[in-house]
Formats: sequence, structure tokens, C-alpha cells
Amino acid sequence: MTDRLSGSPNQVDDVLIASIQSILLSQDRDRLRQIERQVAAIRSVHESQTQALRQQVGDLLSAIDAAQQTARNSQESARDLQVEVELLRRKAQSDSKD
Repeated sequence: MTDRLSGSPNQVDDVLIASIQSILLSQDRDRLRQIERQVAAIRSVHESQTQALRQQVGDLLSAIDAAQQTARNSQESARDLQVEVELLRRKAQSDSKD
């Protein structure tokens, strides 16, 4: 560095300014890398959580579909039983008239 400082005062100032900028920018670069690592970690967590939530939503939708199918089957069974009860009631009325 002494060779670079042996020039004119303007050259010396330019070299010193460049050195100071390099030091300051180095700290900024280190901080930027640290922030980039934090952002990458947050993204990774976000992606994992998003995938887990998608899986939960899929599971819930499947459970809803199954519950709706069960409800439809129950309604159909109830209608069948109502028809059967009505037929038995009519038969009982018919038998009681005889």
C-alpha cells in the first residue's frame, strides 16, 4: 500500500477512499449475505408450512366428501325405511279390516 500512497495527494485520497469504501461495502455484503440466508430459511419454512396446509386441506376435503356420502346414504336408508313403514302400516290396516 505504500507504493500506492507515494503518488500525488489526489491519488492518495482516491486510494484511501477506495479502501474505506471497500471496508464499508464488505460489511454491507456480509450483512446482505446474512439477510439472504435468513430470507432463504424463512422461505423454506413457508414452503414446508404451505405444503403441510395443502395436505391438511386435502385431508379435510376428503373427510367432507366421505361425510357427505354417508349423509346421502343415511337419507336414502331413511327414505327406504319410511316406505317400508308405510307398507307395513297399510298391511296392518288391511289385516285389521279382515
